[in-house]
Amino acid sequence: PFAYPDEVKKEYGIELLDNIEKEAPYDAVIVAVKHKPFIEELDFKKYKKIMGENPVLIDIKGLYNKEKAKKEGFLYWRL
Repeated sequence: PFAYPDEVKKEYGIELLDNIEKEAPYDAVIVAVKHKPFIEELDFKKYKKIMGENPVLIDIKGLYNKEKAKKEGFLYWRL
């Protein structure tokens, strides 16, 4: 959600969504960067809202607390 749509389209050939709830529910979410907006705007409650049953949260940078994620019902994986 925090990238320039024109650059992403040119570089990767994909279009960004202007609203992540638009295509929900998702089976998994991959958090690949540890940027402040992810901490402030995207918490477990928000993820649960956009994800289906048995949500998978892949946290590449270890942004979230593993035990809390599991208590919230996520299948949680990080590097």
